[in-house]
Amino acid sequence: MEGGILFPAIVESLRSRKDKTIAITLGTSEVTPDKAGKLFNTNGHSVTCYLSVKEMITDSEKEIIDSIESPAPGKSPSQRMRNTLFVLWQQKPEGYEDFNLFYLRKMEAMIDHIKTKLTP
Repeated sequence: MEGGILFPAIVESLRSRKDKTIAITLGTSEVTPDKAGKLFNTNGHSVTCYLSVKEMITDSEKEIIDSIESPAPGKSPSQRMRNTLFVLWQQKPEGYEDFNLFYLRKMEAMIDHIKTKLTP
């Protein structure tokens, strides 16, 4: 997709999720079929969002935002690791009632394992 999609929106709802992420629901005013198509093309893709209560942004501000390097599509390796550990915790919590404690322990174990491979 070339450039971003600029549209006014209203934040309709926010909800926290078990994995500490936040789901945001935005409502738009009526959009053209072209803009609707561009919005639907973002479905399932990782995007970068910038929210502002300003009524408008300038062309130079849009150019700055559009010039920001896009992250690789999909989830980052660290996001994938965290999500995978979350599923593991759900299936085998190993006595941990809190995912964050489980996550920290597993990450420390992996770090310690990798350290054993390093040359002193």
